[in-house]
Amino acid sequence: MTLTMATNIVVITDAGTLTPEIKDEIGAYGDIFGSRSDVNAPIVAGIWDLFDRKTPTESCTEEWDEMKYVVKGRFVLLQFLLTCHGHRLAISLLDRHWLLHGDPFVLYMEGGQGPYLYSVDKREYLDFVSDYSAAFYGHSNPAITEAISSALSTGFSLGSVTRKECHLGERIKRRFPSMERVRFCNSGNEANTYALVTATEFTGRTKILVFDNGYHGDTLNFGSGDNKLNLPHDFIFGTYNNIEANQKHTSSDLAAIIVEPMLSAGGQIPVTREFLSFLRKTADVTGAVLIFDEVVTSRLHINGLQGFHKIMPDMTTLGKYIGGGAPTSWLSMRRELGN
Repeated sequence: MTLTMATNIVVITDAGTLTPEIKDEIGAYGDIFGSRSDVNAPIVAGIWDLFDRKTPTESCTEEWDEMKYVVKGRFVLLQFLLTCHGHRLAISLLDRHWLLHGDPFVLYMEGGQGPYLYSVDKREYLDFVSDYSAAFYGHSNPAITEAISSALSTGFSLGSVTRKECHLGERIKRRFPSMERVRFCNSGNEANTYALVTATEFTGRTKILVFDNGYHGDTLNFGSGDNKLNLPHDFIFGTYNNIEANQKHTSSDLAAIIVEPMLSAGGQIPVTREFLSFLRKTADVTGAVLIFDEVVTSRLHINGLQGFHKIMPDMTTLGKYIGGGAPTSWLSMRRELGN
């Protein structure tokens, strides 16, 4: 079977609401395909004839292996037009990440240099996103490329502490006076997860104060709606930048307070110094652990926003920019928390 992308893209907005017949045998016609034991096989959801979207498409048979070019993924349904044996079909794919949703399909990049990105169709883009600031040093930065090559040449995944790790740790600690004990992680989400577990273990308590529209990773996301991915902690939901509304949460059963010194995904809303000071005093009075999620905000000042506001947390998390955009993150804490 030959599938070719049609010149004229058509989006079927209600395709995701249909319930087509499912066929799971190799070479069968059908409207939903799932992967077989071969891990390279794709998951393809929804093929409908554009002229009759209420019934399965019987006009074409599909082989599993011929569909492998389709990208696997989750969350976002994308529809685009295909031509198969002369028949026009609408196919709906699950995109791999909700941030990468595009209409009518995802923009695929092939490479980057400095402030520019280059797509697979050879277009040049000036990159104002910078991988959501994780790549703010620029793409293919020579210093980062050389550092990565040097590290690879001496071996990687060594399963132990290295001198380079200690060197980087000491350099970062000099920027943030609150840091006494440190741990490297793989993502900001992971660093925040470790921070909360450390705080609950240290205090022997379970309640964690978080704030509306706060984002600390996919499993610690407190935007609108109920996030089914959130970790099952005993969360208390406070109001960002509102001291009066949070007075009722000041209690001796708090284990931790986690806050972004500027809401990032929540709308780039700067925190007030008065609110941070209130959280510091609340933590001092209740014995709770104050955590600053500076995955984003540590890039806004050489000492992070904790240095800018001169308000020190008990724990700090940083994101992958400290590793030049590689999957790296950072968890730091007061000495007694680390012990």
